[in-house]
Amino acid sequence: MLTLSVGEALEMVPANVFKVTLSEFQLKSICGMPDLDDARYGSYELAISAIQKRQNRISAVTDSVLRAASIECIQSLEDSKDEIRKFYGQEKHRDQSR
Repeated sequence: MLTLSVGEALEMVPANVFKVTLSEFQLKSICGMPDLDDARYGSYELAISAIQKRQNRISAVTDSVLRAASIECIQSLEDSKDEIRKFYGQEKHRDQSR
């Protein structure tokens, strides 16, 4: 549950999330899909929207020290879209961002 909350924080200030949490959490654990059992992500569209918001915020990180983590996190979030599609029974072509 804590890693899911840390992942949500990527939507706010991802640079701070990386600085504070990477010593305690693995990058892939915080850069995954949202909690699909949470009503805030209760549809395919809501879950994908959360992923895209996180990716957009992370893309704006300018700290060169955090650049590698940012790139890896964005890719991990992109990969999680496949799991979201499977969970909601969506066809791959429905997500126009890929």
